[in-house]
Amino acid sequence: MVPITQVDSLQAKGDDFALSCGGVGGTDLEVVWTAPVTGRFQFDTIGSNFDSLLAVLDGVCSGKELACDDDSGGNLTSKVEVDLIVGQTVTLVIDSFGQSTAEVIYNITQVQLPDECPDGVFDPFVPLTIDGQTSGAANFRTGSCNGFESPEIEALWTAPFDGQFVFEVIEADFDPVLYLLDSSCQGGELACNDDSNGLFPAISMFLFAGQPVVVVVDGVGGQAGKFFLSIHEG
Repeated sequence: MVPITQVDSLQAKGDDFALSCGGVGGTDLEVVWTAPVTGRFQFDTIGSNFDSLLAVLDGVCSGKELACDDDSGGNLTSKVEVDLIVGQTVTLVIDSFGQSTAEVIYNITQVQLPDECPDGVFDPFVPLTIDGQTSGAANFRTGSCNGFESPEIEALWTAPFDGQFVFEVIEADFDPVLYLLDSSCQGGELACNDDSNGLFPAISMFLFAGQPVVVVVDGVGGQAGKFFLSIHEG
């Protein structure tokens, strides 16, 4: 759950990590935590009274370093922000300059991202293939068919002529969801699809020349990643 504020101590702790931002030879403390939702999270030692360093590792203790910081929290405390998906486990490593027995205060909070929609504008012609990335995006919207826990990106596209158009994800490294909104990000949902072609969604819709739609690529169960989207005549 978030927000979290915990108090611990470096008393009797060892020196298990050397971080990319420092802390060689210092006493360190490790905390394993799992993201309850997809989003951006701040990890910090604000409130502590010692010279701290802080890193976030992917997985339990032995994963790659996702972020590392020395003094961004002010007063020699540390602060980092990391994008995580729901269910992702990370290890928070709190280190010190030199040996220490100090009391440690650490905090985990979710960062509220601004809703900047749409993320882009597609050229008004067909056929069109676009590559995109939902990892690191915010989770503001959901489709009627899925997308409740995953981040999404949106793009405005305008039909170049009257016709039947197909919107489909043709490749992705996650389980995507696709839906169309009428005219703007505040418009009503025109259609939503999850798994028309295996894990990949597709929507076929008649549009009039000059009719704008917002194309939203979302995900299932907190999943996010890279994708290729195709828009062509149906």
